[in-house]
Amino acid sequence: NNILFSSDGNIIANGYTDDIATLSNGDQLGNEDTSTENEFLVKFDSSSGDILWNVLTENNQYSYDVSQSFNGNTHAVLSNGDILFFPYYNYLYQLQNSDYDIKIYKLNSSNGDITTVEYNGDIPTRIRVIEVDNNDNIYIGYSAEENNNYNNSALTKHDSNLNILWNMTIVDNGTGNSEAYVDDIQYDSINDLLYVVGQARGANINPLGTSAIIENNANSGGYFAAYNTTGILQFSHGFETDINSSFS
Repeated sequence: NNILFSSDGNIIANGYTDDIATLSNGDQLGNEDTSTENEFLVKFDSSSGDILWNVLTENNQYSYDVSQSFNGNTHAVLSNGDILFFPYYNYLYQLQNSDYDIKIYKLNSSNGDITTVEYNGDIPTRIRVIEVDNNDNIYIGYSAEENNNYNNSALTKHDSNLNILWNMTIVDNGTGNSEAYVDDIQYDSINDLLYVVGQARGANINPLGTSAIIENNANSGGYFAAYNTTGILQFSHGFETDINSSFS
């Protein structure tokens, strides 16, 4: 996804050039070294199409930059205009190399300024999905580490300053099943609920409340679940009635 909407309703686009790019307002980005790609962000007025600002984003082999997180959809758009960009899905091998510096970036969407923000603890690895509710709480679905494996599913709620409010881990109990994970999250602002689609066979999907083992997940363990914003399961449904059933 190379386009997102900022909280003011205007459009931010991500692109790159391996030469000098000339924008419609006359601004130029990049350089004549065609051996390198220069990635950039441009903000457009959604009514007129006018360019409001443009900025080059960091691009080197030892850092995840805003553009990579932009394309991986691992970002959180906040009501104050800030957009947080988290490391995209699979950066595990970078963690083993001290040359890599994994960061969370904050974009001020009003002027294009980019800074970094601190995370309380280790930044979650293998982030799959991020969602934001009406109060700017940030929900991150990712694969949790246990015994040097990432086979468990995790969902963590943060406030807008990235303080952790609660965390749930779902452990897959299915024999031979390789991994539990959150596939998608959507926030329902009318009912103040989180809708989660994931995979976890024979698992307790309500670890913060009364134990609930999902039914109808005979194969890979595909399920749909609704949680309130305190992380308590409200209802759920499994998609797989027999070993030949699956979800996608």
